[in-house]
Amino acid sequence: MALNRTAYVARTAHDLKHVNRLNLPKCGVLKLFLVIGGKSSKSHLIPDAPPQKQEAKATDDFHFAPETEKPKIKYVLDDKAGAITKATLRLFHRNNKTAIWEKELKGDELTDGEHEIEWDGKITKGTDFPESYITVEHSPYKLKMVVEADAGAFKYSPAAWTYIHVLVHSIELEKGVKEALSRQLDKDLFDTYSVPAEKAKQEVRLVSNRYSKDMTDKGNGTSFTEYRDLWKSGSEEGPNIPIFAKLFIKDSADAKADVPKAIGRVRLLWDWRDSPEDLSIHFKEAKEYLTDTLNYDKKATHPKGDNCHKDRGGKRGDDTKPVFPARDDKVADAAALTAGKFPFKVDRCGTRKTSSYSETWRTGKLIGKTGVLFQPSHIAGDAYLVDAYFPHNRKPDGKDDLDTNDDKLLDHAIKKSTGAWEIWREIHVSQYLKKDASLPNLSFPTVATTLAKAYMKLEDKSGGAKSPMAGYDGKIRAHLAAEAAEKRLAVKAGDQGTITKGGIRYVARAAFVAALQAAKGSPAAATAWLTANGAATAAGYSNMLEAITDVVVVKTCDEYVTASDGVKVFHLEPYWSADGGLQSTTGGFASVDFPTLKAAADRKRAAYIHGVLTPPPSIKEIAAHEIGHTLFLPHAPGRAGGPAAAHDQVAHWKNCMMSYEFDREMKFCGLCLLRLRGWDHRVLNSNRSLNKK
Repeated sequence: MALNRTAYVARTAHDLKHVNRLNLPKCGVLKLFLVIGGKSSKSHLIPDAPPQKQEAKATDDFHFAPETEKPKIKYVLDDKAGAITKATLRLFHRNNKTAIWEKELKGDELTDGEHEIEWDGKITKGTDFPESYITVEHSPYKLKMVVEADAGAFKYSPAAWTYIHVLVHSIELEKGVKEALSRQLDKDLFDTYSVPAEKAKQEVRLVSNRYSKDMTDKGNGTSFTEYRDLWKSGSEEGPNIPIFAKLFIKDSADAKADVPKAIGRVRLLWDWRDSPEDLSIHFKEAKEYLTDTLNYDKKATHPKGDNCHKDRGGKRGDDTKPVFPARDDKVADAAALTAGKFPFKVDRCGTRKTSSYSETWRTGKLIGKTGVLFQPSHIAGDAYLVDAYFPHNRKPDGKDDLDTNDDKLLDHAIKKSTGAWEIWREIHVSQYLKKDASLPNLSFPTVATTLAKAYMKLEDKSGGAKSPMAGYDGKIRAHLAAEAAEKRLAVKAGDQGTITKGGIRYVARAAFVAALQAAKGSPAAATAWLTANGAATAAGYSNMLEAITDVVVVKTCDEYVTASDGVKVFHLEPYWSADGGLQSTTGGFASVDFPTLKAAADRKRAAYIHGVLTPPPSIKEIAAHEIGHTLFLPHAPGRAGGPAAAHDQVAHWKNCMMSYEFDREMKFCGLCLLRLRGWDHRVLNSNRSLNKK
């Protein structure tokens, strides 16, 4: 370095040899670094400064936890002549040449030698630093010391600097807050789940009391659209589950530190993976049907997997139905939340279409946290693993390289995952009436095991069986009044509420014929009536009684229907009976002609009459069969006469729960299981091999 100075000195005598020397005062900063717990930052000087000895293991990756840790700022000044007039510490953050904090040294802080100042990362409060501490948001930081000196002094090392980082240690995922939800369905769901730990599982039970009202809706797409639309809001489909992320700081010892003031505004990437379905719970034929049908573009979508594909009514492969929808409710970082407003800004990724970014709060109630609305498909049996990523590699503008379809590029990031979120449907038995208290109680938990294979929970909300059905005789007699006078002759005299445990008691055919002859005035007239009404034989008489019962018992039970959502069960054993040992062969009847339910504007209730037979079928099978009808399932082909296209092929599995094939235990076929789960059955084939792709 060239140095030009003008100086005035006395001349040396002409006869002497000594000389006068000019010594300029020199000064500078020889070292600047931070130290805590045996760790230190690396000190940097200008190129022309003398070499410096670094502290042991000094690094440019020095980090600490602001507020909770207090490293020492150490510096060394060379100023034996006292020439330094001013020294200032200035702090800069990434991509910014303007100092965000300054400290001017005073008094003894300016003297020659070694110095240290305790500092916990506190700086001047500002828009970017509302909590007055350095944060992850603007890391790394450059701490610089600049010295000024007298005009004649030689500043051979005018500046020194060192680097500081504020790093994220880890992420913890937690359940969000109910205030963030606006839809009542989501608020009701909120209290039923928690965030599953990694390798654990959480059932998400979507209450879906939606039922069949006529025969046509068992063949069209109503079962699919009713359930889908229940959990649909605008263009978005599925429940809203708030998941929040809390970020932790890495302290100087690389341990986790809870310092929300040191986070700032940073972004997390939210991603999901498909949790493979366990098909081992199914019997052989159902497993085969499901294996083929779930094997649909499993490796072609992002993410890969077997969740219900968009072509079958699900979300897998559909970029227009995000699992983490965008949100910007313009909520400021405040001390209190705004009910019904989602607090965090969420943006969908531009490249990684299945993922989204969310931003943390710098201050306020949710300082150091961020989150998303997790919006899985409504399809039961789908399962999701949720991942949150914080990038180690950030660009100068604070953004990152996670918005990519190359999963390997996410490996460097800090990651936290949930366990599996497994979607279930939930329906309710909301009323259970028994005609007589002595009838054995139905075991709804046993029935529930059949529906559980379709990821459907049957919950008994009835409060238990109630009996008797008060006023039964008066109600049924009123409905019998609408029947032909001749048919009323078949009804046994007495209190229908007590003379039978079943729906209705009739007289024997011989007694009916005798009464009919008396009423018609001659055997010939009675015979003509019997022939005209299809009751001329014992079988015809039985059919007539069945038809009468289908009307009057259904209408009578309808008068007991309560307003609560769910399935109403009327336990009448048997469905009907007559003197002489004749009785109905109907084990159950899920009629679509309950007047109250048929007239209702919604589909929130259904009912069936349970009339037990001598097995087979079993009580469990009867109940599951009838509840299946309320859930839009038609009869299976074969003896039950249902449509073949609505079930697995008979050659593969003929003993569907919706069949009348009693030679072995009945179980829902694979296609029925998928219908119950909410799949769009209209695009499924009874031939399982045609469902693969």
